[in-house]
Amino acid sequence: MNQLKKWIILLSTICVILIIALIVILSNFTQQEQNIYVDPPTSEEEQHEPEINQKISFVKSEDDFFTLEKQLQNYFLYLKVENQEAVYNLLADSYIQDHQLTKERVIDFVKQNYQSVQGTIFLKQAYVRDSIVKPIYYVCGSLEENQRNTDVYMVVYWDGENGAYAVRPIEKSQYEQYISENLKEENKYEISTKQYNKLERMILSEEDKAIKYFKSYIKNALYHVETAYASLEKEYQQKRFATIENYQQYIKVRKAQLLTMDTDNMKDLKDFATEEEYTNYLNSLRFKSIEKYQFSTTSNQKQCICIDSYGNYYIFNITGAMQYTVILDTYTIDLPEFTAKYEQATDEEKVLMNIQKFFMAIDNGDYAYAYNKLDATFKANNFATQQEFETYVKNTFFASNKLASGTAEKQNDIYLYQITITDKTEVKKESVTKTFVMKLKEGTDFVMSFSK
Repeated sequence: MNQLKKWIILLSTICVILIIALIVILSNFTQQEQNIYVDPPTSEEEQHEPEINQKISFVKSEDDFFTLEKQLQNYFLYLKVENQEAVYNLLADSYIQDHQLTKERVIDFVKQNYQSVQGTIFLKQAYVRDSIVKPIYYVCGSLEENQRNTDVYMVVYWDGENGAYAVRPIEKSQYEQYISENLKEENKYEISTKQYNKLERMILSEEDKAIKYFKSYIKNALYHVETAYASLEKEYQQKRFATIENYQQYIKVRKAQLLTMDTDNMKDLKDFATEEEYTNYLNSLRFKSIEKYQFSTTSNQKQCICIDSYGNYYIFNITGAMQYTVILDTYTIDLPEFTAKYEQATDEEKVLMNIQKFFMAIDNGDYAYAYNKLDATFKANNFATQQEFETYVKNTFFASNKLASGTAEKQNDIYLYQITITDKTEVKKESVTKTFVMKLKEGTDFVMSFSK
């Protein structure tokens, strides 16, 4: 019994020692953890914000671009109707303070920057100094009225935390300094939510975006021909329109078509002497637009291909929102996407594709391309000059041609294809049937002739 008591006392003592040792170890570990953070953070460290990208870049999102455009259109509308409260609420606090503006004098002061505010503003360029929640946008717009335009420059501040925005008019020289990063400002600003300055972000469908690019080019081609010419992809411009005069002639030939696709410039009743003339004008309208569109994106760029109601191509290579170069056909230069399709086609399909190219050139008034594709002997016997060929085409085919393929035949390395041609506009009801003779050459090249 005494022996058992001794063992119990010994075990109890060991347990007590182990518990005391464990308590000491835990106490030391806690102290070490506390010693890690001996220096509390300073107030500056507590307030430190993550670093943001302060580089200037093109606005890439069409949603952001047209959201900005819509807000500026609202601003100029308020200015036009002289809504003092709205204009005052939309101007940046810094602008109001710099010019000591009151609501009573804000309209007169801002209007003096413009010859007229009766038009509608459309954005031409938009750059952003990025921020996580507070981006600053530098925009160049065109204030347009009856095809007359005045460039305007603005800074737009957007507070992503509360959805409010503010604007500040600037001079062209300031705009150029901002986008070249020779003039900078901090992305630290506060915009309180007011009655008129809530930014409603636009979300565009792909169709909406395609129409925006399409309308941009159509408007430039009709009213700002130098801008339209400058927007042509450089290699394409050199091969298709060596001079701006060549391009102007092309636009002159296509003007009637282009006007039917300019839906933003319908005439008003005030443009006519009588209401009857206006009614006749409305009844004669046959507005057209794009029939098909397709977006694609590669590692290098974004592309939008549009085809209008007349079958004309508009291939937009996009580097930023509404920043693009455009190609107007698929035959002048070999485009990778069309070359790939051509290479995968059968010989019979290639022949048909080439006949379509031939008529696409004719529809575009590109008689030089079509003439150069004719077999040398056929040209010598039938069309000694390009002018003779052009006269024949105008007297035989239509301003806009629609093709229907018929029978095909192969004789050695020559293909014969019967094609029926009709008026795509359906104004003329007759049709023309021709047999086209073609020889395929290397790559996408070919020579051809046709029955007269």
